[in-house]
Amino acid sequence: STTTEAIAAPSVCEQPAVAGFTRLECGPIAYELSVPDACVDSSCGVIVDIHGRTQTAERANELTGMREVGNAGGYIVIRPESPYAAWVDMPREARLIREFVEEVLDAFGGDRTRVHVGGGSNGGFMTWQFVCDHADLVASAAPLAAGLTCPFDEEGAPTEEVDVLVFHGTTDTQVQFGAAEAQRDLAVAFWQMVEQDPIADEEDHRWYRWVSQSGAELQFVEFDWEGLTGGHCVPGTEGHGGCGGDNPVRYAEAALAFYQAHPKDG
Repeated sequence: STTTEAIAAPSVCEQPAVAGFTRLECGPIAYELSVPDACVDSSCGVIVDIHGRTQTAERANELTGMREVGNAGGYIVIRPESPYAAWVDMPREARLIREFVEEVLDAFGGDRTRVHVGGGSNGGFMTWQFVCDHADLVASAAPLAAGLTCPFDEEGAPTEEVDVLVFHGTTDTQVQFGAAEAQRDLAVAFWQMVEQDPIADEEDHRWYRWVSQSGAELQFVEFDWEGLTGGHCVPGTEGHGGCGGDNPVRYAEAALAFYQAHPKDG
């Protein structure tokens, strides 16, 4: 339930900054903000969990479980919600979400070295938009089922390296697997990364890894699991939109572990 006692900190969207769960209407974008009690008295990181097309913030959480997983890991979790049930002007929307993240960081004294962004499908494209446009803010990212967003060229490239964990189904027919490979290859080439030994090489999934000279990582999990939506699904989730609860890799837990292992340097 939402708590009502304000802490001695600035407001968020002109409302008192409080621990607990709060839904905020901030201009064109609504936000579900979940703040563990411990984050009132100590500096916590922030996870932004972005929904896919036709979804809501709550539906995104049903698929990823990131609110519960992130809060248990000691993170404030922000779930933005588009008024159009889709992200249609991603550069502008990413900028607006960043402004909200900055408000939350200021209000709760958040740890600016631990701001992480993830999401699936349309939310995965938005995740890459954050990597491309807001690399100075994002410590690490976990896009799922997304393709080409960031061109990694003179007109659009991250200002600094970002650690990225990519998930994509090999049989995804909504966002072709080749599009995820193409986005990966652009990042690997731009950051001059070198392929390392795979983290996993199983019959139903492969987990590859590249590292730059400065130590930035790009990890790429390709999986053959399918659910009711085919290969366009969330690993570790049951029901519509999930790949199955018995998958050996769960998106939320894997993303959290990656976030925890990859804060921003300095």
